[in-house]
Amino acid sequence: MRRLLVLLLVAASAFGWGLRGHQAINRAAVLGLPPDGPAFLRAHEDWIVYLAIIPDSWRSPSEPTLKIFEDPNHGSFKEQFAMLPAIPRSRYEFVLALYEAQKKLTPEARKQTNVRWTGTLPYAAIGR
Repeated sequence: MRRLLVLLLVAASAFGWGLRGHQAINRAAVLGLPPDGPAFLRAHEDWIVYLAIIPDSWRSPSEPTLKIFEDPNHGSFKEQFAMLPAIPRSRYEFVLALYEAQKKLTPEARKQTNVRWTGTLPYAAIGR
């Protein structure tokens, strides 16, 4: 299972996830649940796989506002917010802390440290 996951991650980084990549990683996640994991997830494996691509549909160039809103949920780049002394527990606390930290940076560095380039994926994953 781990080899499959590594292969999927390598392929995704080279070519982008696409529909098949999202579906494969969702299926691998459900199949990789421990035996005592949530039974309802196993029972709805096909539905979870089917829904895999929906967040990416919100990132269409034809919907620029939705794309800007959704982009941060697809990445997390620690090196872009390494100046924060601690990672806040909520997405909104993170955005505010990032904004305060940006004020201390040079104008050029600020361009690389906005929410869109730092990402909020961990918050999106846990729903905070």
